[in-house]
Amino acid sequence: MLVFISFNYLESQVYINLDSAIEYGIKANSILRVLNSKKEISHLLEKEKWRDYLPKLSINYLGLRGLNQNQQDSIYNDLRLSFQQMIYDGGENSRAIDIAKFSGFLSDSEFKIQAKKLKYEIQKSYLKLLTLQGKFFFFKRTLDKAKFILNETKIARSKNLKTEKDVLDAEWRLAGIEHSYLKIKIEKEHALKELKMLTLLESENFILEEDLFLDFILEKPNISEEAEPKNSSDWKRSRIILEKAKTEKENSENFWKPKFFVGGYVGKNSNEIGPLKNENYGWNFSLSLPLGSSSSKTDGNIGTQTDGTGIQRIPGFGPQFVGQGENSYLSSSIGILDNMSVKRKIFEGELNYEEALANHLNLERQLELEKNTVMNRLNETYSLIHVSNLKLKRDSKNLKLIQSKYKLGLGTLSELISAEAEFLQSIDELGMNIFEFSKSNFELERILENSNITFFKYKKGKGNSILRDLIEMDGKIK
Repeated sequence: MLVFISFNYLESQVYINLDSAIEYGIKANSILRVLNSKKEISHLLEKEKWRDYLPKLSINYLGLRGLNQNQQDSIYNDLRLSFQQMIYDGGENSRAIDIAKFSGFLSDSEFKIQAKKLKYEIQKSYLKLLTLQGKFFFFKRTLDKAKFILNETKIARSKNLKTEKDVLDAEWRLAGIEHSYLKIKIEKEHALKELKMLTLLESENFILEEDLFLDFILEKPNISEEAEPKNSSDWKRSRIILEKAKTEKENSENFWKPKFFVGGYVGKNSNEIGPLKNENYGWNFSLSLPLGSSSSKTDGNIGTQTDGTGIQRIPGFGPQFVGQGENSYLSSSIGILDNMSVKRKIFEGELNYEEALANHLNLERQLELEKNTVMNRLNETYSLIHVSNLKLKRDSKNLKLIQSKYKLGLGTLSELISAEAEFLQSIDELGMNIFEFSKSNFELERILENSNITFFKYKKGKGNSILRDLIEMDGKIK
């Protein structure tokens, strides 16, 4: 990571490149930190659902004391260990685990999508700043030359070698270049603030290590038409939403399946104050069966009380005292119209699945359209860069010719102003075309989620822009 911080005259300097800017931004982004925490919550939920397959254990205590007039006092204490094990639930818990997994996958996908969007925004902001920085250098150099020519014109006017109109022309030329220079400077400062906001870097001395015109190689786009955006997090998230909706739909459609649990208990009780001494144990079962909008439930128990008097709890009827020996019960109940939401849940499940399917198909078409649009834009901007290179080469030679003629007194200031305007406009067009090309390159990388698809490569001092040949050895952009 090419990032370091040094201190010079009590002022921090941050040297940054494209990769380190992205790293800074992703590490500092609070939304990504929250999404990363949500991933952990989804994983914990999945573990909770897995625990439903394990026996449920509980320790139960019951104490009764009756002090009644004209009756014998009664005391009862009972302590037991109970367990319950699910045997069959119609696959409901398995589907609940799948839904928890899908929620975890969605959290992962959401994190990747937001990180991908942030990366793209940082790339755009960084490249915009690089573009403006390159343009700023050329406008600054042109401004210095305009000041020099104005000063020379004033000296020549004092010697009656130039007219007052020549001085006014030089002042007008300087004012126009100063305006353009100020505009570029303001845009550059605004772009720097945008990048600082995305990376959360607050240093006032913010130094870019890369140069758009010197260090980047632009290659002719060559993308296979078969390249599909099915590796992208957007596509995967949509697919996960579809699978999750399908599972939830299956859940609502399988409401009719019964649930069967078995359990048991072991413990001791006593009918007097003192240690618990009478052992009791038993087995039980529970069967739940949906009946349309109603439901039925059957519970059964077979237990043994070794001595004394115990209590068994009958669902729907309450506790019952039992004596020494075996005891059992069978209890059934029917809840009439206690599950009126069945039809609504089935309808909602079907509707949500159909909506998720339609959204997924629409996203596939949208991603394909975006891919083709960006590929066409890449080819178009690459062609425009070639045109801009030729135009800039022509305007550069024309400017040098006019400058030479002007120095020899064979050219007019208006011709020089026109030539400089054409030259600066060509620089502006080339810079914007390179920016659009690089932005489209990173946008295609985002859509396909494939970092190997790049036609905009960094190689220090080996850039293939024509501006590299126009920058003087001492003209390194500060």
